[in-house]
Amino acid sequence: MSFEQGLHFHQQGNFSKAIELYQESYRRHPRPQTAYNLGIAHSELFNWSEAEIAFRNALHLQSN
Repeated sequence: MSFEQGLHFHQQGNFSKAIELYQESYRRHPRPQTAYNLGIAHSELFNWSEAEIAFRNALHLQSN
């Protein structure tokens, strides 16, 4: 449920809330799409280091 809620807030431009919900979802079920969306949300807020970590996690999960 957190992932879908994160998408909603992301689409509304509330990136901080989206990050919070994506992180909750990722802790429960680490999926590449969640990590990718987390990276996008971080990049929208110019959180480059956090975005890079999220994108690397997405790539790692995708390759497994």
